[in-house]
Amino acid sequence: MDPAVKNPDLKVQDLSLLSTIDESETEDASTTTTATDITEIHSGQTTTRAASIPKTSSAATPSESPAANVQAKAHAGQESSVPSLFSLAAMVIVTTGGARGIGLSMAQSLIECGATVHVLDRLPNPSPEFDRFATSLPTGTLTYHPIDVLDVPALNTLIARIADKHCGLDGLIAVAGIQYEAPALTYSAETCNHVLAVNITGVLSSAQAVARAMLAHGTP
Repeated sequence: MDPAVKNPDLKVQDLSLLSTIDESETEDASTTTTATDITEIHSGQTTTRAASIPKTSSAATPSESPAANVQAKAHAGQESSVPSLFSLAAMVIVTTGGARGIGLSMAQSLIECGATVHVLDRLPNPSPEFDRFATSLPTGTLTYHPIDVLDVPALNTLIARIADKHCGLDGLIAVAGIQYEAPALTYSAETCNHVLAVNITGVLSSAQAVARAMLAHGTP
């Protein structure tokens, strides 16, 4: 029989669960954990238990540029730490839009794999980040060329000159691109055409110029 029926003075409590969590970090930085004390109040009884939750430690920031280390070893005739499958040693790569951002990151990755990189960008001068990275490398590893990819004659001339200097080219990373934000009802056709010209035609023109240089020098 229900105890509340036998004893009218007995109140049936709500069987809801109330949990209180107190967290504190341990002092040991090498094995950082969270000690969790969980107190449950259920039908007038209290239960306490502890849980240990590991935390993921943040990655250490390298003191030196991996790309600079790879290039320094290459110039010193030492074996590179980059697996041979990903090695770009002795290769010459053109990267458009590499003065900053994604293009610069791509250039850094190429150099880390051993390549010599020529960066093309419409900015008169590259970003401070580019300059800091370039100064950490052996001379000639990273070269900057201010140019607009929409200036096709100048683009063809520059890429041909780079190919002549190195007796060929080995690849292209076409990153040059722009965007323009505006309300849809006021976004002009002229602006749209300019964005498409840089982001699509600019890529085509860059690829054509590099392909012509490859064919001229017999490099793949």
